[in-house]
Amino acid sequence: MNEPLLSSADRWVLPGLVAATFLSLVHYLAFSPLLPAIAADLQVDVGRMGQLPAAIGLGAAIIGLVAGPLADKYGQRRTLLTGMLALVASSAGLAFLPGITALPLIAVLAAVGRAIVYPLALTISTSEYAGDNQRRAASRVTSSLGAAPIVGVPLVTAVAAAFDWRAAWLTLGIVTALAYLALWRVFERHSSPRTDNNTSGRALTAYGQLIKHTPSLALLGGTFLMGIGGWVIWTYLGAFVIQRHQFTTQDAGVAWIVVGVGLFGGSVLAGGRLGRVPFETLFMTCALAAGVCLGAAFIVPIPAWFAVALMGIGTLLHGVTQVVTSVLLPRGAPAGRAATMTARGAASSLGSATGAALGGLLLEHAGFPAIGTIAVLCCAAAAVLVWCGRAYAPRTEGKLVSSRPLMTTQAAT
Repeated sequence: MNEPLLSSADRWVLPGLVAATFLSLVHYLAFSPLLPAIAADLQVDVGRMGQLPAAIGLGAAIIGLVAGPLADKYGQRRTLLTGMLALVASSAGLAFLPGITALPLIAVLAAVGRAIVYPLALTISTSEYAGDNQRRAASRVTSSLGAAPIVGVPLVTAVAAAFDWRAAWLTLGIVTALAYLALWRVFERHSSPRTDNNTSGRALTAYGQLIKHTPSLALLGGTFLMGIGGWVIWTYLGAFVIQRHQFTTQDAGVAWIVVGVGLFGGSVLAGGRLGRVPFETLFMTCALAAGVCLGAAFIVPIPAWFAVALMGIGTLLHGVTQVVTSVLLPRGAPAGRAATMTARGAASSLGSATGAALGGLLLEHAGFPAIGTIAVLCCAAAAVLVWCGRAYAPRTEGKLVSSRPLMTTQAAT
């Protein structure tokens, strides 16, 4: 019989980490359905306004590389709370935004929150538990990412529809502030697991080892390209359904529910029957299919909800590739798990930033079909890159070490 996950004195830590992770992604996803309203209010193009989430993603990629070592040195819980405060400040800044001149500061604050909250929530959750409970804790924190577009984004768009986009950001900031206070109280009452304060130098050195390791570099490149292919679509999903298909802001929130269900479903499928497929084959197949589905939604002139359904299917397949890389990358990497996963997070953030920036330029000069074309090309390039990287993977008895199925890996850990 499994030991109860929340039987320890720190039973409120995990729900707090789940809430923090959920809110951190809602902060980033909320830009998509609200971009048209923000751009109209500030009298700028949607494509130009789309550079804000791009800047946030780029900043998160850079900050993320140093956030992990700094958290080990100064305290993971303290750093996590700092990230949440940054999210509160960025939401307040957007709610009371006087003009576009304040956007760079808001982008920096939001980037700090995006770079810190989820990685440290996952790290702390796995530090609190051991054995099966450790995996269950990590699963609960990660699953909250799938809930963000299903629950969080529709609630944000509902507030925007009832009032305006500023009220939506203000509400999100207040909720995040309450979550911060609750988590701070929990951390104050319960002891912190012991951490190693001498890991920062080793972590920074490990990034160089990852770059020199061809299979790991291929997986990081695949993560980066899949980030572009996904976020070039998701960042402008709201603009797409509102401008092309005349959706309301609240309807755009419903479209995000479909995408969120796809993301959550992809994570579940990767741990189920699909997990029996060799990793590289699974990644290549799902990456190619995800690119076709996501791109076709923007390229092919089809009814609105068919396009949304295609994006949902594409997101499901994209979600499978995320799970594959998160399990496959640390297996053969020469660096430690923390440094490896931090590098993966940075590659993903850089991909999202590039996708958002590129999508904005294409929307301004070429339109939605060009955005769809980029999604197809980037996902296809990711599939080819990861497949080629397998040639350099270590082998045991003639078989690729990395090609063990996901189900086998989970049973062995």
